Amino acid sequence: MKRDIAAKVLITTLTKGQLIKTDDMRNHMVFLAKGAIRGFIMVGRQDVTISISLENNVLGSPNAEIFTRNEYPLTLQAVEECQLMMMPYSLIPYLQEKYPSMAVIGERLTGLYYYVATERSLLSRLPSAQLRYFRLLKTNPEFFKRIPLKYLASYLVMRNETLSRLRTKNRSAGIAEHAD
Repeated sequence: MKRDIAAKVLITTLTKGQLIKTDDMRNHMVFLAKGAIRGFIMVGRQDVTISISLENNVLGSPNAEIFTRNEYPLTLQAVEECQLMMMPYSLIPYLQEKYPSMAVIGERLTGLYYYVATERSLLSRLPSAQLRYFRLLKTNPEFFKRIPLKYLASYLVMRNETLSRLRTKNRSAGIAEHAD
C-alpha cells in the first residue's frame, strides 16, 4: 500500500503566508505532514478564521463544494512553513478495494475530522469570550505557541483587544497559557 500511495502522492512545501485556494484542492485529499495552516473566509473586507490545523491532520473540507458554490470561498494559509502530502481522490477507491486495512484508516480519519468539526462547532457557540478562550486553552494549548494572536482572536470570535485582556487577566491569576 505504501508503494501505491507513494507513486501517486504529491509532496509540496509551503512558505509562511502562502495561500491555497480550495479550488486547488478539489481533486486531492491533503494531509498536513508538518506545520500549521489556518482556513479563512472573507466577509466583506474582513477575513474570518474558521479553522486551524497543525501537523498530522487532513486539511479542507470533505464537502469543499460548500465553500466553492457560494460567496464565502475557503482559503487556506500557511502560518508557518508546511509540508503537504496530496493524494488524488481517484486513488482512494483503488486502495480500498486492494487493501482492506484502508477502511480502518478511512474510519479513523473520518472520526478525527468529526471530532475536530464538533469541537469547532462547540467553541463557536459558547456564549462568552472567556468561555471560548478557556475551552481553546484546554483543548489546543499548542495553538497559543504557534498561531498569531490576530488569527486566534478571529477563530475565537472576539476582537484582538478582548483576547489580549483575557491573556493579561490569566497571567495575573497565575494561569499558564503554554502547557509544558
